[in-house]
Order: sequence, then C-alpha cells, then structure tokens
Amino acid sequence: MSHIDEHTLELLVLGEPRVKRREKYIKRHLAECSGCRMLFDEIRGYYEEVARETGARGESVPSLVQKSLVRKRNELEPYFSVPERELAEYREVSIPSVWRRVGSFGRRHPVTGSSILIAMLALAGLIVNSILPGHEYPSYYYDNISTNRLDIYSASNKLLWSLSAFNIKNDYLYDQEFLSHSTVIADLDGDGKVEVVTTIPLRQDGPKRTLRAYDGEGHLLREMPVYDKPVRFKGASYYDDFVPIFLTSEAFPNGKRDLLVSYNNGRSPSFLARTDGHLNVIGRYWHFGNFFPLVFRGPADGDERVAIVGTNDYNELSGGKFDFLAILDPSKIVGDKESPETPGFSLNLSDAEVYYVRLPRSSIEWAEQQRFFPTIRPGRNDSLLSVQVLSGSDDQVPGFWGFQYVFETNGMRVVDVKYNSGTVRTFEELRSKGLVQGAFDQKYLDALKEGVRYWNGKEWVKTPTKINHAYERQNGLAAATSN
Repeated sequence: MSHIDEHTLELLVLGEPRVKRREKYIKRHLAECSGCRMLFDEIRGYYEEVARETGARGESVPSLVQKSLVRKRNELEPYFSVPERELAEYREVSIPSVWRRVGSFGRRHPVTGSSILIAMLALAGLIVNSILPGHEYPSYYYDNISTNRLDIYSASNKLLWSLSAFNIKNDYLYDQEFLSHSTVIADLDGDGKVEVVTTIPLRQDGPKRTLRAYDGEGHLLREMPVYDKPVRFKGASYYDDFVPIFLTSEAFPNGKRDLLVSYNNGRSPSFLARTDGHLNVIGRYWHFGNFFPLVFRGPADGDERVAIVGTNDYNELSGGKFDFLAILDPSKIVGDKESPETPGFSLNLSDAEVYYVRLPRSSIEWAEQQRFFPTIRPGRNDSLLSVQVLSGSDDQVPGFWGFQYVFETNGMRVVDVKYNSGTVRTFEELRSKGLVQGAFDQKYLDALKEGVRYWNGKEWVKTPTKINHAYERQNGLAAATSN
C-alpha cells in the first residue's frame, strides 16, 4: 500500500487549497491506514497545541504568511485522465515540513525568523479553530468492501455510522468505471445540516435499488420508490421498473440543492429526475438510450450545468444509433418532457437541452462492432469535458480501441481527439485483414474531430451551435428524424 507523505498531511490540516480537491480520497486512505492516521493525528495535535498557545496571546497574522505556505508542485497529467476515486493512495513529492523549514530559516535569520514563526503559529491557530472538536457531521463516505458496508465519516475521520449493503463492491466498481456517484452528502434543504442520500441496495433489499435520504445521525428521513409505471415509446411498452443509478446535486444561491438522479430499467428508455431536498419530483427529462450525468459550473455564466453522455438508440433498428453528449440546464427540467432528439414518449418536448452533440463512429468501430458505454470526466476548473468511447476497460485485451473527445465547456468546441496505445495495435491488426484502410495518423484523428456534429433545432451542423427550441417546436422537427 502506498502512503500519504508528511507534507501532504500537513497541508490537509492547514486547509491548503491545493489538496482540497483530493481531501476525501486522502481521508479514505486515512480510514484504512493506521500509520498515516497516526501521523495525521500527530500533525493535527501539534497545530491544536499551537492554536491554544497563540490564541491566548492574541497575535495577528500577516497575509505574507499564508503565501509562504503555498509551494509550487509540478505534476504530470495522464494521457487518459485517471478517475479521482483511484487516487486515494497517491503520493506527493516529499518536501521538508513547515516547522523544519522555519527552523532552518530561523537559525540563519533569528530576528526575522522569530517574527514569521509567531505569525505562522497564529495563522495555524485560526485554521485549527475551525476543526476543533465539537458535534461532528457527515463529511465523506467510504465503500468498505471488506465489511460490505457504506461507512460515513466526519471531517476528522471519525466513523459516525454505517449501512449494511447487499454488495457494495459492485457499486464501488461501477462508480469507478463510469465516474459516477451512488452516494451524495450535501445540505439538500438548506437548513445547515447535511443529509446522506444513497442508491446502494441494502442487505435487506437484495439487488433492488431505492433512493433513500438519512440525517447526520443515520436516521432514515425519507425514501423515494422506484418508478414502476409502464412506459410506452413509439408503440412499444416497457414494464420493467426504473431504478436510480447515478446521483449528483446542483447548488442554488439560496443554499438549497436539488438532486439529479439518473434512472433506467436495463433497456433503452431512461430519464433524469430532478427532485427537491425532500425528494419531491420537480421534473423528468426522458431519453431513448441510456446515459449518465455530470454536474459542472459553466465558465461563461457560472451557472450549474449538467453534461449527460450515452447512446441515442432512436434509430437502432436501422443502424443509426450513435454516442452523444448533451448539455442541459437543470433549472428547466420541470414536469415530464422528452428529448427532441428521441421523440416517441408522447410528451411535450423538453427545452432543457442547451447543446446536443453527435459523436462519429470510427472505421475501427465499424469493423469491430464492439462498443462500450461512453464515459465522461471533467477537466480543470470546469473548462473542459472529455468523453471517452471505448470497446472495453482493458487495453491489453485483443481488439481493444478507445478515443477521447475533448470539448471546451464554453461553446462546446471540440479541441482535440486522443487515443490510447491499444487502438493503434487494433487498427494495424484490422488493416492486415483488409477490414480497414489507410493509416492511423493525425489525419485519421482530425477526421474524427471533423465528424462531430451539433443539432441546432433544424439540422446537424459542424459549427458548435446552441439548440433553437422555438424553431424545433414550431416545425415539429427532431434530430432523430434528420440525419
């Protein structure tokens, strides 16, 4: 097992923003590793002692001290981004701790060093005040495969309570594979207290999923039954229950958070439900073809947006199915409405879609006829979205191929198409059999990039364009009927 170094643990105690985005993954490691947990507790205890001493003297904290805690860290980006959940045991470059650096500086500059040390201790006191013991609330969760439980932890890594699961390993692997969330911890109703909402099947449920909300003490607040009504699409009936799979939440200025839940029944019909903090349904966005959501903040306006990625199965029988990326305005998911790109539910057309993007099929995919459900992951600062279309999850398997489409979230322009090493090997094997032609080079990738299409409400176009819903409604057009 890899371990978390002293410097990273120290920055976590001090609330340094650079480790904030990895905080829950570090804490998951601390929950498992007694050695790192002891070191973390030792560092935190040191700063708590510092806080008590400096708090009694009431020293002020110069702003330069905060800057002195920030060190530049160089890191290599993976060619295909690795899900954050898999970084729980990452290790940063070892750098001498704060007190060792200050001690060295103080020996060389005794007067200045003493002033800076006092200021730093005072800063630590202010930071630690926010983490001193008190009533502890849920802060993060851990899929405990060894005990088959969902463990709920506080910010101080204290195990608060657990739920006995049916098979939590499946949820853990599923979340890792699709970068999804089966559990969300958030203050949904804006009362200042967090709730734990989860779709994991409990031991008494068997494999059946139900959406449940718990308070900070682990008491069941409410649950939402599965959607068990028959669904008709283009004359066909679908009777299987729709169960909650993916969870995410969107924030509003009033402090409340709506919950977004992706439902499917194992077949093509699926929907994205938007509920309030009490799990009352506000609206459903229906789509023929499965998908899963990712919430991000739009860089242009700062509003919450939902990216959904999946497969459009509208013309499946005629070979016209395709992978898609859509950007939704969650505030417009009100009532039961259907995607204009997959009409057939006999519902009003949804105007929640801001963009709807069709991804091309490569010659490798046509030759192999192997597909894997596309996945999506965010870029840094919500400025990029990457959609991966793969034939499987292991690039060492013969016949594996995979492409990554990188989009700017501001305008949804596709800026790059990447691939992995297994794709080249598969292409060469197919070419040797005469199943594909040409060369796998930059021109090949550029052709895929040029093959991305955007639905504008009237037709598919190459230029990134928002959907004109007024035109769509007036003319009764849909992307599914315009190829």
